[in-house]
Amino acid sequence: MSQALKYRNTIQLIGLIFVLVISACNSVDVESIPSPTSTLSPTLTFTPSPVPTATATQEPTDTPAPTATRTPEPIFLTVKVAAGCRQGPGTLYPILEFLEVGYSTEVIGIGDLGEEYGEQNWYVIIGPASGEICWVFGSLVELSSSDDSIALLTPPATRTPEPPPTINPNGLIYYLILLGTGGPVGCGDSLIAVNSGIKKTGDVEQDIINVLNALFNIKTEYSGNLYNALYQSSLKAKRVEISGRTATVYTRGTVVKPPDDCDKERFRVQVFTTVKGFNEIDGATIYANKALLGDLLEQGGK
Repeated sequence: MSQALKYRNTIQLIGLIFVLVISACNSVDVESIPSPTSTLSPTLTFTPSPVPTATATQEPTDTPAPTATRTPEPIFLTVKVAAGCRQGPGTLYPILEFLEVGYSTEVIGIGDLGEEYGEQNWYVIIGPASGEICWVFGSLVELSSSDDSIALLTPPATRTPEPPPTINPNGLIYYLILLGTGGPVGCGDSLIAVNSGIKKTGDVEQDIINVLNALFNIKTEYSGNLYNALYQSSLKAKRVEISGRTATVYTRGTVVKPPDDCDKERFRVQVFTTVKGFNEIDGATIYANKALLGDLLEQGGK
C-alpha cells in the first residue's frame, strides 16, 4: 500500500472517531445529571459568658460614740410672800396648807392655765406639812433657775361647785380674803366682797353695825375657799357715829393678835374696807374696848 493511501486512511479513521465522540456527547441526558447540592456546615452559636458585675465595697462608716444623757439640775422655789398651796392651779381648788416666807423646796412640775387666765404659772411641789402634791401661784415664789426644763403637768379635775344659797341681792357687803392670788392685799392676796344677805335699812349707821356683826360672827378660818383673819377674835359692834364722810365705830370684845404681819394686815383691811364700803363713807376710825383697833392688832389685848 502506498504511503499516500495510508495517510488518507489514517485521516479518515481520526475523523470517524471524532464523529463518534461528538455523537456520544450529544446523546447524554443533561437533566439526568444531578446537580450538586451544597450542604452548609452548621454555624456555631457563640454565647458570651456574663461578665460578673463588680460590687462596690462600701467604706465603713464611723459609729458615733454614745452621748451621755445629762440629768437636769433640780429647780427650787423660795416663797417670797406667805402663800396658800392648793389642790390645783387656781382659786377654785381648796387650800391644802400654807407656806411661810422663806420656805424653799424642789419644784416637780408646772401648770399653765393659758390665755383665758392671763397665762398664770402655778408650780407643783410636795407640801411640807401634808406630804401631798399641791400648787402654788408663780408670782408668790422665786425660782433658782429658769422653768424651761420643768415638766408640764395636767391640773386635776375640779368639782362642780354647789349652787350658792339664795340671798338678798341688795344685802350688806363684808369682805374676806382670797389667799395666794398675787393681789395687793396682805401678802399677795385679794379682797373679796361677800353678800351677807342682810337687807339694808337705809340707816347708814345701823347698816354699818349690822354688817360688821355679820363679819364678826364668822367663827371659822375659812368660808368656802375664802380666808377670814378675824376668826380667833370675838368682837361686837355697839355704836357708830358719822361726821361728814368719816365713820367712828365702837366695838367691844377680844382682839387676838395675829401671829404674823400678813394676818395683821388682812384683819385690818377686812374691817376697814367693810366700813368704807358704803357710798357715804370715805374714812373710818375703829375702836375696840376704847383702844384703837390698829394698836391692838400690833400689841394684842382685850
